Amino acid sequence: MDEKIAKYFLVKVEFETMTDTGKTKKIKSQYLVDAVSCTEAEARMTSYLKDTILDYEIVSAVKSPIEDVVEVSEPAPSTRL
Repeated sequence: MDEKIAKYFLVKVEFETMTDTGKTKKIKSQYLVDAVSCTEAEARMTSYLKDTILDYEIVSAVKSPIEDVVEVSEPAPSTRL
């Protein structure tokens, strides 16, 4: 079976920006990344952020307890009688 087992990693990123007063401000963001390893999650995050104009640092990448992501493209059938 060649199917990839889904693993999700929570990647925390700190962005650095300037306020109107000229002070540096850090903005913390979290991303859920589909990857097979922590290293791949960091690499995918780096690729995703490659065109950002803000300075950033990947602070951590840890395995998420999320088992799967359910995408719904159409409404579920009604279960009411």
